[in-house]
Amino acid sequence: ADYPEEREGVKVHEFLLELMQERELAFPAREVKGKPLYLLPGLLTLDEPEVKDYDIAAHIEGAQVRFRYLYELLPAGVMSRFIVRTHTLSEEYFRWQRGAILGWGDARALVMAERRRNPRVDVFIIGGSPEERQELAGVIRSNMQVIHQGLPEGLAGKEELDLTLPDEQYESVDKLIRLEEQGLPVQVVTARGAQELPVTPELAQVQPPDARRPNAPELKIFVSYSHADFKVWERFKHHLDVLKNDGLVRWWYDGKIRKGSDWDDSIRRELLDADVVILLMSTPFFASPYINGVELKEAYRRHQLGKAELLPVLLSPCAAFANHPWLSKLQAVPSVNGQLRPLTSFNPTVNGWHLVDVALRKLISEIAARKPTRR
Repeated sequence: ADYPEEREGVKVHEFLLELMQERELAFPAREVKGKPLYLLPGLLTLDEPEVKDYDIAAHIEGAQVRFRYLYELLPAGVMSRFIVRTHTLSEEYFRWQRGAILGWGDARALVMAERRRNPRVDVFIIGGSPEERQELAGVIRSNMQVIHQGLPEGLAGKEELDLTLPDEQYESVDKLIRLEEQGLPVQVVTARGAQELPVTPELAQVQPPDARRPNAPELKIFVSYSHADFKVWERFKHHLDVLKNDGLVRWWYDGKIRKGSDWDDSIRRELLDADVVILLMSTPFFASPYINGVELKEAYRRHQLGKAELLPVLLSPCAAFANHPWLSKLQAVPSVNGQLRPLTSFNPTVNGWHLVDVALRKLISEIAARKPTRR
């Protein structure tokens, strides 16, 4: 059908694309002549990569972390939404209708759905450091949790983790968490007989121990950034999603402002409620009149009153930060051996984001220790 370019003052094409992104049906893959080209997962190829392009069998065979989601019936939209939500991590690899390969530093994850026989989503992580594999597992799990929350009751998958044994041995993640809370090992039966395994090292494959504190207070994070750095911010969102999935934080940025709301009022209200304000600093960040006139002023006022902690993150070399009257006096990240380095100086950049993540988790722990626990 031929849709009108504009109807009642609304650009129909832009509205439809915005709606598709909001419903996680499409994402901007690249730009063509200055305009974004959108990709719909349902239009991807049905076939997984050929061996010459990417050896999936070798990836599965060499995987160091394995977990999966089991379903009575795998809803059709699960893999499509997952591909949309994690598209920034699969840009350099492969996507097809029932799977994707994600990169995180030197770690790679194969996420693949099987709908007909034993409906499930399998995750195989290979390469990288233990921290990179743990972080990548956290990103995948946080996105799957959000997707499952949107499914009708009873359709969410049951998560299982492959234990660190020579032979494949999956165990329910919920069961492992319960055993850890009770201080009990997990009992398994293998070809070598019955064994008992400590639970915490098993769960550490996919989640740091500090994430499993059921009574820890949930802190509120406000993210201040320039829209010129939106792609960088999209990458950082994965780290915050992991923290949210762990029950440690809930986070907010201006993209969460509802249509028709007063955006200035929304931003000021969220700033007043924040325990942590993350400042994603760059030259465009300091060039923004609104960031300088509202967000930085209010963040600093609350910081001086002891009501909020600030975490400055240096995205790129920026003289405005070094010359800033009060911001330059704060400890910024990422830093190596006490020396601040812009995120762009790290190759891959995930190594820099890892240092930001470590600093943020440390800050969260310090604030949580001062706040009352949840009951």
